[in-house]
Amino acid sequence: MAICASVREVSAVTHIVAKRAPAAVSRRRLLGAHGVRGSAEISAPHDICVTIQIVGRSGENDSRFSPLRFRCMPDDHAAACQLMEEFIRDWLPDVLLSEHDIEPLLLDAQETVGAPLPQTLVWIYRRLGLAGARLFRQDPIVHLGTLRPGDDGVVTFRREQQGCFEWGFVRDGGADPDVVIRTGTGSSSHGPWEPLGIPLSIHLLEGVLSEATLSEGKYAANLDPTPTAIDSLHSIDVLGFPPHPLGAPSAQSGNVIWYAFPDVLVRSDADTWLWALARTAADLDRLGAVIPGEWHPMG
Repeated sequence: MAICASVREVSAVTHIVAKRAPAAVSRRRLLGAHGVRGSAEISAPHDICVTIQIVGRSGENDSRFSPLRFRCMPDDHAAACQLMEEFIRDWLPDVLLSEHDIEPLLLDAQETVGAPLPQTLVWIYRRLGLAGARLFRQDPIVHLGTLRPGDDGVVTFRREQQGCFEWGFVRDGGADPDVVIRTGTGSSSHGPWEPLGIPLSIHLLEGVLSEATLSEGKYAANLDPTPTAIDSLHSIDVLGFPPHPLGAPSAQSGNVIWYAFPDVLVRSDADTWLWALARTAADLDRLGAVIPGEWHPMG
């Protein structure tokens, strides 16, 4: 593995971490901290993601949360929860995190489900409310008090707002079970459960980004993209979230893919519609210069 770094006006490059990552992650560019300009070109094997943390002349790490951290997916549910915590605190200051005392309800829910609940889901209930309603409004989380397995052993934990889909996990699927999806929301006409191939921790981590981008973010916009916009989109960093269908895999509706450049996240719905979330108003203003088009503010 070779690392080539060229950094201007910074005093140190520290904290080099290598992790497994999707093949799409191979060459990346970074910026320095607190307005300090710097860059790092990374050349590595396709299955390795290298993160370089840049320290400015002041010797203090940049406290801003960079969306480029999502190029590498967390190794476990604890790391996913930490990423959610840091992202919400920095990018969504209006979303209040709190430490709910959910132990009595949690014990009742686990008895009803018949197994311990995945810890990432417990984090959502504890930090975002008993239905995740401090953030999850587009595709709400099922209330902790109503979690229960179906006859097939699948626990539905999230539903699309208009009842098009619901997401679940197998009751005895382990500490970080894979997510399954089906059409409908529990009616007799719903489809069969289909595997997404995504762990619940990654699904909820992406869910935080989607909810922020689609409904809660103060600096958000959307675009009906032109071919030129799509070409520009494909030139920026692809994040490490596994591509997955907009709905159930059998619908063949195209994939959701996430991109980013410094302080801006972009979600592509099969390149048919783009959704963007910026950290500040100034970052949102820069969006059109990177991906041209008539962006419509959502805030």
